[in-house]
Amino acid sequence: MRVALGSLNPVKIEATRQAFTEFYPDIEVIPVDVKSGVNAYPMTREETLRGAINRMEAAASQMPEADFAVGIEGGSENLQGYILVRTLVVIRGGLKIGVGGSAAYESPEEVLERVDPSDDEDCKNVVDDVYGQKDVLKSLGGIGVLTQRRIPRTEATKEAVICALSRFVSPQYYSA
Repeated sequence: MRVALGSLNPVKIEATRQAFTEFYPDIEVIPVDVKSGVNAYPMTREETLRGAINRMEAAASQMPEADFAVGIEGGSENLQGYILVRTLVVIRGGLKIGVGGSAAYESPEEVLERVDPSDDEDCKNVVDDVYGQKDVLKSLGGIGVLTQRRIPRTEATKEAVICALSRFVSPQYYSA
């Protein structure tokens, strides 16, 4: 089974591999370099979802022979003044689309004050600087740093992929 993933990020690749392996014994995750079409640091749930959809669609168009196409996008949302960060996942398999999300955590104010949401390099640099670590978004993630490694980004992303897979692995509970 071939899974086209709209990202080259090692965390997203590993999380997708782990999640699909939970249900499908023989999978190959094929990372595809695509653009999200949204800000590097999405600031709304809608923008985050749009980024995941764009990544899934781009991966599907570049790998039409894949059994599944996956888009993963991390971003923030304002929930009554609390800025929560989470990952959203969109999966297409055949004519069906599944959507899932990760656990959310409150963003540190310093990240929000300093980050330029439209600049990918600035986003990475600010996050690394605030957390005092290199390549945070390609390793532990903010969630991993803030939970003291209890929930590393790979695990949170894997759970979001599993949630998006629910439509495919439990189809009896869905009407279409």
